[in-house]
Amino acid sequence: MKVFLSWSGDVSKSVAESLRDWLPTIIQTVEPWMSSEDIDKGAFWSSNVATTLGEAGAAGIVCVTPDNQAAAWLNFEAGAMIRTVEKSMVCPYLFGMKKSDLQGPLVQLQATEANKDETLRLISTLNRALKDKALGEKTLNIAFERGWPDLHSMLNAIPAANPHESVGTNKWGYARRDPGDSQRTGKGDRKFEHRDRSPVATLAAW
Repeated sequence: MKVFLSWSGDVSKSVAESLRDWLPTIIQTVEPWMSSEDIDKGAFWSSNVATTLGEAGAAGIVCVTPDNQAAAWLNFEAGAMIRTVEKSMVCPYLFGMKKSDLQGPLVQLQATEANKDETLRLISTLNRALKDKALGEKTLNIAFERGWPDLHSMLNAIPAANPHESVGTNKWGYARRDPGDSQRTGKGDRKFEHRDRSPVATLAAW
């Protein structure tokens, strides 16, 4: 099953990269995919994402931080995912914030805070979507208990703005940057500059 990881800004990208590396260690049949590295140079973004999400059983995880939840590009991607896959399979993953902090169109989705219990529920949702290829509940729980410390460590190493101890109790320092200034850099020096487009595009996607 392909899982598209949506991000905007450096912190969100780090969260997406952590999930990309970690998810297959828990459920081997999950194939995380993010646009910073997995779209060939010069390829048209929407065509690639639509092709990937169009595969049966695809899912999407939107990596949300306090600084990017209003980013038009992030909301555009979330809206595009909802039009392609089941709404229940598109999940905002909240880093450095709680569900009560979430605002805008993303509140329509079932959000997951970046802590152990809620991450397990997210993993269980992905596993159930695999149907006959799903891991047994006991096997999944064992794999998660073994693997959670790795994701926990990766997330704790990421600076975050305005944390609510969702991940750990360490104190983070993070220089706030306007989401509109974010850019994505992938292989081959391919850059997506000022990815946060007009709110009109965001609303049109939803």
